[in-house]
Amino acid sequence: LRIGDDDPILCILPEHLEKILEGIKDLEIRDKPSHKHKGRRIWLAGSGTKTVYGHAILSYSMGPLSEDQWSELRERYHVQGPRMYGSKTYAHVLRDVCRVDPIPIERKWGCIGFQTGPWA
Repeated sequence: LRIGDDDPILCILPEHLEKILEGIKDLEIRDKPSHKHKGRRIWLAGSGTKTVYGHAILSYSMGPLSEDQWSELRERYHVQGPRMYGSKTYAHVLRDVCRVDPIPIERKWGCIGFQTGPWA
C-alpha cells in the first residue's frame, strides 16, 4: 500500500496510537466530526513524529457526545481523565486496524488532527 496525495492521515499521541494498533482502543476523540472521511482508509501517524505506523477504516463519527453517551463509550477510549472537548467531543470509530512497517512522511506544521497526503 502507498499513501496517496489525497489520503487522510490522522495524527495521534504515540501512547494512544499504540493502543489502537494493539486492538485495545477503537475510538479516537476530537473536537469536530469527520464525516468526509467516513468509510475511507485513514493512515495513522504518531504525533511529534514524521512517521505513519498503520491504517484503519473510519467507520463513522459520533457526536457531539452528551455526558451519557461519553459515559457509555468511555471504556472503549482507554484514556483516563474528563471528557476531552466538553460539549464539542466527537468520537471517531475505527475498524480494520492494521499495523504497517513505518512509513516516513512530511508533517504539516502544527497538525494535531488530519492532514492530507504524505507531503502536505
